[in-house]
Amino acid sequence: MKKNLPEIRLLMQEHNPHKYSACVSFLRVYRGQFIKNFDGTCSKFFSDMPEAESARVKGEDLFSVIFDLENRSTEANVRAVFKGLVRLTPDADLILNSVWLRMIDDFMTGLRNLKGRVVDITDLIMLIHELSRLLDEAFFELSRSGSVEAPVVDTATEQHREIVSGFKEFSGRGPDDKDETGLKIRSFYHCIPVDMNAAVNKVEDESVTFNIHPYSAVALSKNNTAYITSSHHDHLLGAVASRVDLKKRLATFTLFSNQNDESEKREFIRTDLHHITAVTITAGHFELKGFICDISEVACNVYVRNAEMNKLKPGAAVRFVTELCDASGDNVLAINTEAAIFRVYRQGKSDKRAFRIVLRHDNDGKLVTDLARFVLTRQSEILRELKELSEGL
Repeated sequence: MKKNLPEIRLLMQEHNPHKYSACVSFLRVYRGQFIKNFDGTCSKFFSDMPEAESARVKGEDLFSVIFDLENRSTEANVRAVFKGLVRLTPDADLILNSVWLRMIDDFMTGLRNLKGRVVDITDLIMLIHELSRLLDEAFFELSRSGSVEAPVVDTATEQHREIVSGFKEFSGRGPDDKDETGLKIRSFYHCIPVDMNAAVNKVEDESVTFNIHPYSAVALSKNNTAYITSSHHDHLLGAVASRVDLKKRLATFTLFSNQNDESEKREFIRTDLHHITAVTITAGHFELKGFICDISEVACNVYVRNAEMNKLKPGAAVRFVTELCDASGDNVLAINTEAAIFRVYRQGKSDKRAFRIVLRHDNDGKLVTDLARFVLTRQSEILRELKELSEGL
């Protein structure tokens, strides 16, 4: 069972007949060196960045949180400070890996000088391993908030002007006039599609403001990308909401583009999960670990970083292993099945070492049934949450 950081620190103290383990004693005197190593490493990575920008994460603050020996820090605290570093640079893992290696080297030098034991290394390695896991989770959590990037659209083109002007014929109609307008906005909340009628409020040169359903308002406040259909436009339109007014239930969209993305034609409902959920994918002797972005009864979208993606080609057979659980952490659905690589693509332009892998696992009839039940339950929970939030507007 996975231990959290305070439990690990306590374990390092309890298993030693003396009050503190060698690792804890080391951390009590290592603060200054850690700060020097971290700040020095950051300065190399941020050499081209203004000092005001590169000074957001300090070694002193980082040490106080991740090596808090008084057991006040939680995993959430550690993950939060890691997010600050990840927001600053996608090289956060390279920075910390360099610092971890120097730290281990300094610890081993101290053990040799004090005639320590090999077993003493275990405590520090275990702690760094847990910190590395939380760093991976920080990368993943931030990837979800920015996973759909705004498309590059030239708003000055004739095509974009035609798309925008096409909404003028809907001005003055109500959101319930669906038989006449066919105007509908598809947004996403926890990966669940939210299809709601809309009405045009105002059309400007490069943007359109809509009166939207409360559900759409909540969903768009979390993820500003959407798809729009209407009786005037021949194609599914991709759009980005530049402003969402929750109180007035208005959304202003810009950057319209015609969409023919096959991946958005969802035959089965996908959903994200209650908790960050790790997954292992193996192909022969090759193994990689990632996190589940969303899952349906027949497929799973997995986030991975720093992986040799050339070893995973579409159509390749792999083994897919994970455990899904409900909000309480109980009622575990264990998955250990054969799957096939359906698609591999980059997570986004901001993190070149992050990828998404889409797996198909529809060969196991019982698993498909179990997952259909799991997704349906999760969907009901999400819609209930969406309803409660929208009623509070």
